[in-house]
Amino acid sequence: MKAAFLTAIFAVSVSFFNSADAASWMHYDQDNSPLPSNYVSTILSDDEGTWVGTDNGLAFFDGSDWFIYDSETSELPDNNIRDIHKDNTGKIWVATDKGLLEISTDGWQTHSTSNSNIPSDYIRSVASDSEGNIWIGTWGNGIAAKNGNNWTVYNTDNSDLPSDGVFTVEIDELGVIWVGTFNGGVSKFNGLGWTTYNTSNSELPHNHVRSINFDQNHIAWFGTEDGVVRKTPGGHWDVYNAENIGYSFHTIYGGVIESAGKLYFATDGGILKFNGSDFSMVTSQNSSLPSNNVRSLALDLNGNLWVGSGNDGLSIYNPQGTLGVKEPLKTAESLTAYPNPTSNELTFLLPNKSSGNSEITVVNGTGQTVLTKQISNGGLSQHILDVSSLSTGTYFISVYSSTGISQGRFVKL
Repeated sequence: MKAAFLTAIFAVSVSFFNSADAASWMHYDQDNSPLPSNYVSTILSDDEGTWVGTDNGLAFFDGSDWFIYDSETSELPDNNIRDIHKDNTGKIWVATDKGLLEISTDGWQTHSTSNSNIPSDYIRSVASDSEGNIWIGTWGNGIAAKNGNNWTVYNTDNSDLPSDGVFTVEIDELGVIWVGTFNGGVSKFNGLGWTTYNTSNSELPHNHVRSINFDQNHIAWFGTEDGVVRKTPGGHWDVYNAENIGYSFHTIYGGVIESAGKLYFATDGGILKFNGSDFSMVTSQNSSLPSNNVRSLALDLNGNLWVGSGNDGLSIYNPQGTLGVKEPLKTAESLTAYPNPTSNELTFLLPNKSSGNSEITVVNGTGQTVLTKQISNGGLSQHILDVSSLSTGTYFISVYSSTGISQGRFVKL
């Protein structure tokens, strides 16, 4: 099995912007960060940091450091990332064009047609229900649910799913499965039967449904290629598009819920905001948004909106003017470690003598911390670390001291 390789890059330069409405912005792209592509297809933010999916690999940003994964240097099955989801057990699921990646404390595992009964390797969406089942939407083979090692498939041949091309799968608070499809509208499955809404039997403005969101008022929001529509629990429909709200956009690529009745939508005309009663647009013309081609959104725990562009990288936006992203760490210095490769002990030299204690951390190729140690500097720059208990593979060592951070890489034989 190919060993996963992790790239950590410290203290990248950041562009800060301020617009006339006092909102605060940060911006990352391939010029000022290790972001693997300026096309950001999906974003997941949790209490550990932010996962960023691109068309050229996967990135994780903890507020200070970047960790980059691709199919050549890690277990990532494909560089084209379609969706990222965190289930209620803390596992991360990554949808790609060559299978579904599961990231857990046990490591990385890919579920594909070569090693499981998953119906397709072209995974467009992933979600999980309250019972721990993993649901996927595929491009050409419908949807499927993973329960343990078993996959249950629903497609146009064995169910009333209207299309096997699936943009998104979402699950509401009652456990109902909702499926946004290519040219089939949106369908819901309650475990017993299917109900489909399309342009023929509802006010849905387009049969391409790319996103589904449920707000705290139990209202379903559907993003289509001709605007966004909301459906109340009582069956009332409201359509919002360029024709009736006066803003220049057509396709809705995704949405996030800020609070009850308040949402943001990623569109081909910028960020569409709904405050509960009115719409507004954040664009490159009226803000520091670098591009109106917005493909993905996520909200972090600090209330920052992460904005993925189709051509200009990743932006972080806070309309209140206060970004809560952690301050970058001090610039890392290189760490000299030998022998490298090593079997039992690793000797390393700190480039700067520092007072007090230092902390050593060793991280494996899947991003797990496998060894920590406190050392007393005592005016010494040379230290020895016992690594005999580690498995064979590539590791990253970081030393945090009063003078900053030193980092290196070593191979354990």
